Amino acid sequence: SQARLNISPHGDTPFHVDDLRTAGLVHMLRAGESWSRVVDTLTNRAVLILGRFTEERRTVLEAIAEELRLCNDLPIIFTFDKPPDRSVSETVRILAGLSQFVIVDLTAPKSSPLESHLVVPDWAVPIFPIIQRGEAQFSMFDDLYDYPWVLRGYAYADLDDVRVNVPRLRMAALAKKKQINALRAARRPEFLDHIPLPDQ
Repeated sequence: SQARLNISPHGDTPFHVDDLRTAGLVHMLRAGESWSRVVDTLTNRAVLILGRFTEERRTVLEAIAEELRLCNDLPIIFTFDKPPDRSVSETVRILAGLSQFVIVDLTAPKSSPLESHLVVPDWAVPIFPIIQRGEAQFSMFDDLYDYPWVLRGYAYADLDDVRVNVPRLRMAALAKKKQINALRAARRPEFLDHIPLPDQ
């Protein structure tokens, strides 16, 4: 029976919830340090994998996930049902924002073009596109290279080729993440007391 679960430290004003999962989440929200650790764990280990979920294509996504686990990452393949109060678009955006980088397989695309255009403009998160050799990327993907966090894509030959190259893909994505973080750390926003004219 889960009812009136007190999640407050002994002696504090009682704070009750009626579900263990809710209790864990609310406890982390109230204890800012714990919540910060959870977010840090996700942004330093989670990898969102997007692509098509036919049987053949999912085999590739699962192989990528297996290789990432060997690197101590937390791969997330978006195949689960959307939350009842969130659209698929919102869920993909949230997961991308919590990930250290995103891998998107553009082979025989269905929803990945839309997902790419949803994620890339909203988050300065490294995006690594891959595609099977011989396939053509969707026409508007080129526009996404306007964003510096979209890496040059890789065309893989087969499943074994994907597996072998996941560590290199990961290193490139993490290098891009490091570059993004360095640019953020170097930012010095300031207002000028005059507007300089461009060089004639």
